[in-house]
Amino acid sequence: MGRAKPLNDDTEDAEDRQRLDKWLVYARFVKTRSVALELIGKGRVRLNSARETKPDRALVVGDVLTLALPHATEVVTVLSVAQKRGSADEASGLYERLESTPRPKSSADGHWKDNFSASGRSFSKNRR
Repeated sequence: MGRAKPLNDDTEDAEDRQRLDKWLVYARFVKTRSVALELIGKGRVRLNSARETKPDRALVVGDVLTLALPHATEVVTVLSVAQKRGSADEASGLYERLESTPRPKSSADGHWKDNFSASGRSFSKNRR
């Protein structure tokens, strides 16, 4: 059995392709690849309106991503890919924001409502 070829070797437009998890980190939607893997694994990322659960999916320039982040739902178009994580100015050049819908804050504790808790349980201590 051979290993899978990297994205750079199979196609002529390889410079316009990048792994989904890496792109999320480089565009500064998440801080680390492990957080990106968790976000994708939980089905909180849509690629061209189809739910994506594989972090190695190749993004192409022009794809539309819908991200259900804890603080907002973002809809962006991929404009470019990067070779490394750069400054915030460089990161903002990787995408064009089409829509952003903030999630409501909880009135009780002043924090963003986070429906993504690990256990999925609510405790009275958290509501005080």
